[in-house]
Amino acid sequence: LPSDEAAVPIKRPKLGTESKVGEMEKKDDKLIFSKFDFIVRDEKQRKAKKDKRDKFTGKDYKRLLVKAEKREERLEKVRSKNPEKALKIEKNIQWKKALSRAEGQKVKDNAELLKKSLKRKEKIKESRRRKWANRVEHTLQMQARKQEKRSANIQARKDIVKKEKCKKLERREEYCDSYFIRLLVMKSAFAYLLLILTINKVACYDTFIPDFNKLKDDILQAKRVNLRRFKRASNDYRGYSESHFYGIQTKLNNQFAEFIMQAVTFAANVQRNRAFYYDTAKICKFLRHRIM
Repeated sequence: LPSDEAAVPIKRPKLGTESKVGEMEKKDDKLIFSKFDFIVRDEKQRKAKKDKRDKFTGKDYKRLLVKAEKREERLEKVRSKNPEKALKIEKNIQWKKALSRAEGQKVKDNAELLKKSLKRKEKIKESRRRKWANRVEHTLQMQARKQEKRSANIQARKDIVKKEKCKKLERREEYCDSYFIRLLVMKSAFAYLLLILTINKVACYDTFIPDFNKLKDDILQAKRVNLRRFKRASNDYRGYSESHFYGIQTKLNNQFAEFIMQAVTFAANVQRNRAFYYDTAKICKFLRHRIM
């Protein structure tokens, strides 16, 4: 019946064996191909190595000498075993040499000439090495001389500057000492003048008198013990040059002049005669010029 035939399932044949066979064939193809490729590559490498071994060109005489000696040893071994084969090898070598020379290449396979060339090359290297060593030594000597000269010049300049500084300090100390003596004389002169003016009823209780102790401290401060410069912005020496003694001297002169002006003004107020004013001003002027 057609209905029964339709109900029976149709089984498909398994293709596992066919696929395995195909895989094996592919694997076999790969193996054969890889073996063939390996054989061809090996032959190419062997041929390249042989060509490189039989190539006698370049300027590496040491390597060429080793190659020539090894080839001679191989020929001796072949000659002892099979002289005919050795003759064939020698003919092949001569043909290769002739072809290389025809192409314009220099064939360097003579052991004696290679030894001479190697010795000449070593001599050239040694001479160049010696020349370079001499050049380096000469350069170092020149550098040492220049450095020594430079250090000597620097030291000489330092000594000159040091001597100049010492001279300045000595002059400064001398001036400081002499100024200190002048200050002591000025103090006694001020006291004497003040006494005269007080006796003659010229000075009064509000007359300006310079502070000698302050001036003495300022002078001692400028000695070598304390070389710090005076500050220009200080209130005591504003308007003067505080880095040397002229500021102190200018201040002392100003104080002295102020003292004289006050004394003379007070004398004028007391209404003394002109001869007294003249004598007082003359004494003050004499003291100022002689002591300062």
